[in-house]
Amino acid sequence: MDQSRRQRPPIAAAIDASIPTGESLVIYDPGYLAAIFYLHTPYRYATVLEEVPDSAEWVLARGKEREKFAEKRPDLAVAKVIGGKRGEEFLLLQGRGGIQKLPAR
Repeated sequence: MDQSRRQRPPIAAAIDASIPTGESLVIYDPGYLAAIFYLHTPYRYATVLEEVPDSAEWVLARGKEREKFAEKRPDLAVAKVIGGKRGEEFLLLQGRGGIQKLPAR
């Protein structure tokens, strides 16, 4: 199968489907995640939490960062949990108080 006929990874499709057209994404320290290259949503990286702007509408982080965000960025709430290929969990966080905030696990 040629490259043009390949389907996008499910995680990329789930992220794009969750973020409204015209909005952008901040990816917080994802390490290597090949699905990022298939995103249609505009994005930028933040390698440390302090680089995630206060104005961020959407942030993608690894599930292991849930407590850190709950403690240090309560303005961002988990909008969706997306499963990865190897049982990894990714959090799609939404800013501006648009959804009910979930407690840290």
